[in-house]
Amino acid sequence: ELMLGFNGRRMVFNLDVTNPTHRRELAEILEIPEENMADHHGTPVARMADDDYLYCFLFMGTQFTRNMPRLGHWKRRIGRSFNIVIDPFLPDGALDHADVLLPSLTYTERMGVIQRGDRTLQLQQPLTPPPPLAWSDEQILARLALTIANRLRDPDTAALNQLDPDAVDRAFRRYVDAEGGVDAAGVFDHVVHVSRQLNVYNRLENGDGQAISHALLREQAGLGVQWQGDERYAQAGDKGAVFPRLRHDDLGKARLVRPPERFLARLVTRGDEKLRSLITGRGRPGINYKRYVARYNSGIKTLPITAPETDRRYWIEIHPAYAGQRGLGQGDPVRITSHHGTVIANVSLNDHVPHEFPFLDFVPGEANRLTDYLDADRFTNQSLIKRT
Repeated sequence: ELMLGFNGRRMVFNLDVTNPTHRRELAEILEIPEENMADHHGTPVARMADDDYLYCFLFMGTQFTRNMPRLGHWKRRIGRSFNIVIDPFLPDGALDHADVLLPSLTYTERMGVIQRGDRTLQLQQPLTPPPPLAWSDEQILARLALTIANRLRDPDTAALNQLDPDAVDRAFRRYVDAEGGVDAAGVFDHVVHVSRQLNVYNRLENGDGQAISHALLREQAGLGVQWQGDERYAQAGDKGAVFPRLRHDDLGKARLVRPPERFLARLVTRGDEKLRSLITGRGRPGINYKRYVARYNSGIKTLPITAPETDRRYWIEIHPAYAGQRGLGQGDPVRITSHHGTVIANVSLNDHVPHEFPFLDFVPGEANRLTDYLDADRFTNQSLIKRT
């Protein structure tokens, strides 16, 4: 979301849909008729129950579908949304509220670019072969758009169309090959090209000005590529922390905004320590926040777990079938070794984790003995945990 500027109220790269210059510039680069682009902000979800429109929601990725129970509340209020879920998993609520389910490749089956906390990009490559006829989310979206373009050509409904079917077809067919597949590297190349053409804040290129690509990330496997290299910090010594605004060349200083004194005083006098908790890293705020322990699993997922505050053991969660193959049972101690060290963890059986991909949690207040804490990002001092 941060790098690409995904925002339901704006266009890609945080361009403002109400700004005629932004619309015209993006339409020209994407080869989309400007009249096919909205010229006003979309309706906030909280206000969708107040109008008479029909809505179609597309939920992509597990993080989106975790909001499905909340969507169920919206659906009861609105009563007219059509929900399409594109997801490799079926989280709670998906079967209850999804009108269409389109399973996509899982994290271990797909190839894509991920961004780490130190702003470096890495290529996540497939670990397991996908099932026959399985599609990536890019392929599902492209094929869905081409189907919509074909439906727009129906002469019985052509008079109702507000979209040019040729424009829709042209915008998405560029990603589809002769066999109907979609190359993830080609999609990413187009994203990089657009970011450089717009000259926006991210400009997906390395410190030498070379466009970032799957090939470049593959060459830097394990290290990654930091977009714009260290250029973003080049003037920090002379001018303080200088960052680009929307445009790459429009620099400004980062500001720390202090809340009003009245607000701070109210928090202090209330005496509720939960309101003054600062969560850094992979913790989880909210109710019973002290009981949530950060969880990290390389290449798969980051999830919270619940544990007593006094429990400082390492737990490794393993699928029961995989544990059975290894002769492991609930609570058994196992030794986990990496290049940096060794820890003893206790087995916790969990049928929600993928086969053969255990989940390992962090222990708050202690060094992660499987991570080289000296190998840290020099700007944020964050341990580069994904290099283990």
